[in-house]
Amino acid sequence: MSCHDIGRGMNNVLETVIDLLDNNEISKDAALKIAHVLRESVNYCDGNEDEAVESILYCRCGFCLRKKDETEKLYDLYQVSKNVIYDRWDILRGYNNSYAHWNLCKNCFDTFINNFTKDEKAGEQERKLMDAAQ
Repeated sequence: MSCHDIGRGMNNVLETVIDLLDNNEISKDAALKIAHVLRESVNYCDGNEDEAVESILYCRCGFCLRKKDETEKLYDLYQVSKNVIYDRWDILRGYNNSYAHWNLCKNCFDTFINNFTKDEKAGEQERKLMDAAQ
């Protein structure tokens, strides 16, 4: 049985972190590090990582923390095809300190996938596959 309260509590802290970021009181790097710790902290009480970042999960990029506009789409790293990232969990855990969550804007998604695959077209190709699947 999951403990939802710990995730909700961590999300409340994250909302303050994002306010501080938006008011230029802390850096993006500091906000990312704090978001990472908040996400990981739910594991101390069988919580859910997505609940710790719920307030930004669908409205901000998990890498650059930029707030998306209404028409912009975020791309889920956990939805990439197996031909791009075979063992997604291990790879994403390796980048864990780099992102607040796994939904990325187009530019950050492309950069991540292109760098990982060492193919400058891989991100765009993967986004096309994801868009076609919806």
